[in-house]
Amino acid sequence: MRIIAPLACSLIVAASSVFADEAAPSQPPSSIPAPANYTDAKPAFQLQPYSARYSSEYDFGWFSFDIDAERTLRQENDGSWSMVFEAEASAGSIRETTHFQLEDGQIHPLKYTYDASGLIQEDDQRLLFDYDQRTVLDQKKGRSFADKWQDDLQDKLSYMQQISIDLANGKRTLDYPVFEKHRVKQYTFEIVAEEQLNTQIGKLDTLKLKQKRSDNREIVAWVAKDKDYLLVRLVDRKKGKKRYQIDLVSTTL
Repeated sequence: MRIIAPLACSLIVAASSVFADEAAPSQPPSSIPAPANYTDAKPAFQLQPYSARYSSEYDFGWFSFDIDAERTLRQENDGSWSMVFEAEASAGSIRETTHFQLEDGQIHPLKYTYDASGLIQEDDQRLLFDYDQRTVLDQKKGRSFADKWQDDLQDKLSYMQQISIDLANGKRTLDYPVFEKHRVKQYTFEIVAEEQLNTQIGKLDTLKLKQKRSDNREIVAWVAKDKDYLLVRLVDRKKGKKRYQIDLVSTTL
């Protein structure tokens, strides 16, 4: 039952990403206009540990079901960072992790893992990012991908945290090369509005982001300006019809 997999990727939260199903064509980053009343955040954002819980409802017309998920970020004793994303449903569970260094506001992934259990038919993954050899090593397949290397390369979980960091530092160009399934996809987002949302933790001032895509799906996310630009809500529509919605339930931020 593969329908649980997109949640893991999308939650910033997340995993083989909801954003990851269809990325914008690879092209040089371009400046993305922001709303006229958008004010850049202060630079030198300081990342802090947190946990965030999410709930989601998937609607497939003839049936629907709920998924609970949690994302946690912690700093290790050596100064590096680890993020864990876990999602559970009756069909099975997903666990994603990324271990990375943060330098001058830029995430440098070191290791990415993905594990699925139950009825989820997804291959487990173990990726190492070797900066000396400038290559990505797939430990499960025994393959290396030096030809895919980029200095700002992200994994399927780390780029979601990089979006939050970039927004907190006032950046408007949201364009990320992400290593996924032995290739690099370019994920590009635009800021389309500022909105106040009613959530389970109260009213939050948010930025509304939209992924640039070439298919008939529309994926829109809201991130909280006062919660380190944490994901608050994500809505996925196909041909104008909502497929699922993800909402923040609680957070330590």
